[in-house]
Amino acid sequence: MQRFRFGKRQRLNRPDQFRAVLAWRCGAGNGRVRLHEAPNTVGRPRLGVSVPKRCGSAVVRNRLKRLAREAFRLEQHNLPPDRDYVLIFTAKWSKKPMSANCLPLGGLEYHTVRRWLRQLHERLDERFLRRTRGRPEGGS
Repeated sequence: MQRFRFGKRQRLNRPDQFRAVLAWRCGAGNGRVRLHEAPNTVGRPRLGVSVPKRCGSAVVRNRLKRLAREAFRLEQHNLPPDRDYVLIFTAKWSKKPMSANCLPLGGLEYHTVRRWLRQLHERLDERFLRRTRGRPEGGS
């Protein structure tokens, strides 16, 4: 039976870890979120989440981070174990239910974030494999 946990060892916490993933320059977005990936050597997928202050109050930002962590927790067994991920929410959010080009925060659920995570990973997977093909083992 698979364990669906998301412990401290699966998180990217330090700024240098975020910088390493962003420096790899392998990312895709959908206008609401942007996903970046980079290789790792720890043998498990790891996630870092960034939510800018423009997305709302601390309560809203923490909710977005919780949704992202929950989506990753349930999706981690479908992701390659040799990668780090950084999920960055953009500021195109609205507190009003029907604002043009903005998704209402009240209606956002982890299912939506999980679908975004899966879709963006699929878009990035081929690009990631192309970049790592031909590289020496353990090279950056």
